Amino acid sequence: MEFFRSNRRILLVTVLFLGLALPILGFFGLQMQRWRAYVPSRDAAVARVEFCGGFVAYSGPLGQFTQRNDWFSDVVFVNLTLQQFSEEDFSAIVALRDVRLLMAYDSPITDQMVGQACKAWPLEGAYLSNTAITDEAIAHLCKEKTLEIVFVDNTRISEVGVERLCKLPRIKSLRIGGAKITDAKLASLRNRYPEIDIQ
Repeated sequence: MEFFRSNRRILLVTVLFLGLALPILGFFGLQMQRWRAYVPSRDAAVARVEFCGGFVAYSGPLGQFTQRNDWFSDVVFVNLTLQQFSEEDFSAIVALRDVRLLMAYDSPITDQMVGQACKAWPLEGAYLSNTAITDEAIAHLCKEKTLEIVFVDNTRISEVGVERLCKLPRIKSLRIGGAKITDAKLASLRNRYPEIDIQ
């Protein structure tokens, strides 16, 4: 009994420490289990990108991209420019979970694939020039409130789609050359949205 009286503070600190540490350790253990389950699907999706001729970049220090794939890095950039891929290929690729930039110039990307990407990824940039996308893809892109850069020049979008893109809350740069838009409408958009670089 004397031991408990003299070491009451030590026991109290130990109980408090364990009370705080165990939930934190449990949380990190759960996150590690989830990550361990995700890594094989991440690697399979990266393999599919590479099979299609594309490449990826991973999250690096200070928010920069890196080509180095370590166990804790997540894919943040997918480049499928000038590559051929199918709906099946793209469905496997969207298993990636934190892609910020999608580059698919001169590719067979479709409106439906853009929709899949928007559901799966928190996109900040979408580079979709010289593709067959339409205003349906724009409707999917407009659900992405994080988009800052969109390149949709030489696509099948209309001036209605262009105007919808201008209304995105974080949009900074928009490339729409070759879109079905009149010079007057383009001038009007530039006047109404001077903070957006529209070309």
